[in-house]
Amino acid sequence: MSAAESRHEQIAEAIKAALEAIVADGATYHYAPERVVRTTFFTDDPFDPSIGQSVYFLRPGDEDFFEESSGGGMRAEAEFYLVLARQGKWSTENVYREESPTRWQISNRMIRDAVKKLFSDVTLGGLANNIITDSLVVDRARYMDGWAIAELRFVVQYNFLASAP
Repeated sequence: MSAAESRHEQIAEAIKAALEAIVADGATYHYAPERVVRTTFFTDDPFDPSIGQSVYFLRPGDEDFFEESSGGGMRAEAEFYLVLARQGKWSTENVYREESPTRWQISNRMIRDAVKKLFSDVTLGGLANNIITDSLVVDRARYMDGWAIAELRFVVQYNFLASAP
């Protein structure tokens, strides 16, 4: 008999599953990720083009625990980072001469798709109080040859019993 997974693990898997369920239909979502990869950290090394045209990378950040009651009620806030990446074929890597759709436009579409999906069930099926505590931060400043990239940072708040984290 194996022990149950932690609430944090269940939440990470629920986020991954939600993002994997994106279907690009041109009306609801622009791009479907071919892969959603859970990773421990990100590097600045170029992505291997064989990983797919659209790939999401989910990694953990800090996690804070708070005692809510003397009866064992706990609250936690788990930070997640999500890198959205889509390969592109631009005639130039000169960022001042990009043709449409630009990296910025593609990044905005990926951000819209991911945020729309995350907000479609803010409790992740009851695992969390809210998938976005305080704010969702978007960083569009990443650059990698041949890729449009954006990074999202968000904090998920959830409650649990101290006896079953």
